[in-house]
Parts: sequence; C-alpha cells; structure tokens
Amino acid sequence: MGIRKRKIFYYAKPSDNHLATRMSSINDMTQTDAIIFDLDEVLVDNVSCHTEATRLVLERYVSGPFLRDDADPQYMGMRVSDMIKDLMTIHHIPQEFFGDMYRERQRLFVDLVKRHGKSMPGVREITELVLDLRLKKAVASSGSFEYITLCLLQLGLESYFDVVVSGENLHRGKPDPETFLVTAQQLALPEEHCVVLEDAAKGVIAAKAAGMRCIGVHYSGSNAMAKQDLSKADIEVNSLFEITKEMLLG
Repeated sequence: MGIRKRKIFYYAKPSDNHLATRMSSINDMTQTDAIIFDLDEVLVDNVSCHTEATRLVLERYVSGPFLRDDADPQYMGMRVSDMIKDLMTIHHIPQEFFGDMYRERQRLFVDLVKRHGKSMPGVREITELVLDLRLKKAVASSGSFEYITLCLLQLGLESYFDVVVSGENLHRGKPDPETFLVTAQQLALPEEHCVVLEDAAKGVIAAKAAGMRCIGVHYSGSNAMAKQDLSKADIEVNSLFEITKEMLLG
C-alpha cells in the first residue's frame, strides 16, 4: 500500500513595500536579504521524539535487534519518508508496508512532540536579532507541514516567518538543494542573498549546493548522536547564542 500523493506545501506572506525598501538598502551593503532557518535542532530539540517514534514503529515489523534506527547520525537532516524507505530495505520489510509505517510513525511522532517538544537555547535571541535587522525570514525543513506548524505554534512563532517550506513533499530531500531553492523562489530572492542556519551535514551540503551562505549550528542538546560534521559551512558556531549581526550580514 503506497502513501497517497499530497500537495507540496509552502506558505508565503504577501510582500510589504516598506520592508522591500529597507531590504534593498541592506542588500546594497551586505548582500544578505533573508535568513533561512532549519527546524529540527536549530529551533526545536525533538531528537528523542524522533528516535522514540521510529523505535515504536520498527518494533512492530522487526523481530530481534535493530540493524539501524533513527538515532543513526546519517539520518540527521533526512526526510522521514526517505529514512523509512532506507530502514525498510535494511530490515527486509516489504515495500507494501511503506504507507502504513510512514503514517503510523508520523502519528506517533506528532503525539510525542505535543507532549515533550521543546525549543533550542537561544531561539528568542536569534529571532529578535533577525527581526531587528529587518531581514526576510523563512523556515526550510525536511519535516511535514503539519509538524512544522505544530512546532511554530509551540514556539510562539506562528506569525513570525514570511515563508515556510516543507521538503517532505518535494521531489528530492536534503542533501539535494531543492528545499532551499524553492524557499528562495518563494522569498522572491536570489539564492546568494540568503543565509541558512543548519545543524545537519546534509543540510549544509544542500545550502551550499543552492549557492547560499551557511552558518553551521552545532547541536547543543543532550543527544551526542545528533552532533554533525559541519566543516563545509562558511561559519560554525556552538549555539544560536554565538551568532552575531556581522555573521548574518556577512
């Protein structure tokens, strides 16, 4: 049974002429017009929810120890649908169960996030800084639109972003640059005028392939498995607290 085809989700606010004027003056000096945030482990810390939801689903289909699960670092930044397909191949689960596994995993995950979701340290400070700079703001996540919306509501940022893009329904997920290219398109900006905040190696590769500057934000939570090699980023920081105006504006 396959997963039913769904619409590609994105949200974009109407343009603001006053903001556009201000953006133009900033761009003349810095070439930075927008900040694009990844979601997981940049704005929210839901590593344990991801791991638990996948474990619960795998237990229904796999007898014996897991050969690999959600905690594997290679899945950081990957779309859930791509991860599920890979886990099914590794554990020899027939592909006909993909739709059921995907839907159940997402249902469990959203329920866990509703009960245990939390923000990353420094979210308030970085969002206020970007707001003060009057740059455009976007979220570009591999997660589903339902999940992104839930997290933004929990953070109190449901009205903060100009554009929200879910990569789950695009043709290709990170490390392919499509998620970021679509985001720049919805922002109506050249890719090189966008700066991406990413915590995952796949996300950094995607941002650079899209022609964007990238700040690699090392995971500051308790799950050591979530730490990634971000050496391909233009700048690396240990937390959102370390990001300065100069880093954003280049």
